[in-house]
Amino acid sequence: MDYLNYGCCEEGRFIKRVFPILAGDDAWTACVAITEPAGGANLEDPALQFKTIKTIARPDVDDYVIKGHKIWPGPAGWIERFQSENLKGHIGYWTVVSTDPTLGEDGAAIFYIPPDAKGLSFSNPYEKMGFAWSDENVDIYFDDVRVPKRYRIDTEPGEGAKLIKGYIMGLGRLAGAARLVGLSQAVLEICLDYTKHREIAGLPTRERSLFATLIAEMFRAIDISRNYYLSVTWQVTQPDTYGPPWSREMIAKFSAARSFAADTAKFVTNTSMELMGSYGYSYEFHVEKYMRDYKIVQMWLGGAHRDRLDISQGLYGPFKWGGFEEWAKKEKLIP
Repeated sequence: MDYLNYGCCEEGRFIKRVFPILAGDDAWTACVAITEPAGGANLEDPALQFKTIKTIARPDVDDYVIKGHKIWPGPAGWIERFQSENLKGHIGYWTVVSTDPTLGEDGAAIFYIPPDAKGLSFSNPYEKMGFAWSDENVDIYFDDVRVPKRYRIDTEPGEGAKLIKGYIMGLGRLAGAARLVGLSQAVLEICLDYTKHREIAGLPTRERSLFATLIAEMFRAIDISRNYYLSVTWQVTQPDTYGPPWSREMIAKFSAARSFAADTAKFVTNTSMELMGSYGYSYEFHVEKYMRDYKIVQMWLGGAHRDRLDISQGLYGPFKWGGFEEWAKKEKLIP
């Protein structure tokens, strides 16, 4: 797949229009808007085939008109919140929609929405456990937002579904694995430094057998997590051998990388806090912050249990959950 050739604009491909911003010296932020109020992670469920999407893009001459509601996207909000000495601004919103939910995967699409588009509005930022300042999450309301047809990223039926599954969800989980490994590594280094200078009966605590074995367990989990996500990253560059990123097999690997890295982060933050005692619980050493931050990375793009379900889908899928047919008929998703 050609990463640079998705989405059209009048002068060429759309990504080439924003690439100078992404590759420039200024710092910008951007957002992918996926989740909706009804169903939460339903959009990540392959059994539903994107038929539950309620944010609709309706063609109108040379434009699309988008109406709907997204929850939890971030960083998101009024454009003025993203303009400061160190941040140039907000690039915009890559928004998952449907042109017709009855078409399933053929109706799934991604649109670029400028951050100052008419009809775009936001709630106040959520009050949450972690990422309280670095990643503001809000409700986004699309009230007949009109954008040119060239702002549609996918260019043919079915392509949007592949991009959503492979690039947004799949590679998003893989990126989450990398983020979690970095977080775990930071916590381990804090713990190593603290236990080097804290003593029990004249010896650094990290030289006591209980501490030493737990520190070794943390290192082992982190290194396995790191090497696995790096292995999967390399496999992404070899689609002829391992399959495209939207394949069930690759999504299983993305999900395994994120879920194992999240379990590692949980173990490392909790164990380090226990080894450091009350100091691990204090603001001074930042372990408590990392403990609060890792959880949302584990939960976004489907969550811990969706990861495991998608691993099974990759091993012996596709399959649908019990009672699916009855529920889908009731919701008029299938005839």
